[in-house]
Amino acid sequence: MMKIKVDSYVRGITRTACYHLSGIIAYNLAQTGKDELIIFKDKIMFRKGFFGAIVYHYQGNLFYNNGIIDYVGVMPPTEPDNQMVFEELYRTCGI
Repeated sequence: MMKIKVDSYVRGITRTACYHLSGIIAYNLAQTGKDELIIFKDKIMFRKGFFGAIVYHYQGNLFYNNGIIDYVGVMPPTEPDNQMVFEELYRTCGI
C-alpha cells in the first residue's frame, strides 16, 4: 500500500490525470524502492532515502488550476498504465 501525501494547495486530481500519473508513479516507486510520495501543485516527490528524493515535474500534459490537477494533453489516456496505482491514487485524491 502506498503512502500518498497531498500538499494543501491540491484539492483533487481528475480521473484522466490519475490515468496519466499511474504509470509515472509506478515507475518512480520502483526506482526508489520506497512506497511514499508527496503530490504538489507542480511536481511529485518520491522519497529515495533519508536525505534523497526523485522529483517529477509536471510538463505539458498536466495543468494545475484552482486546486485541481487536470490532464490537458492532446491524446488523453482512456485507461491507467498501472491499475493498482490508479486505484490507490484515485481513492486518495481523485475527483
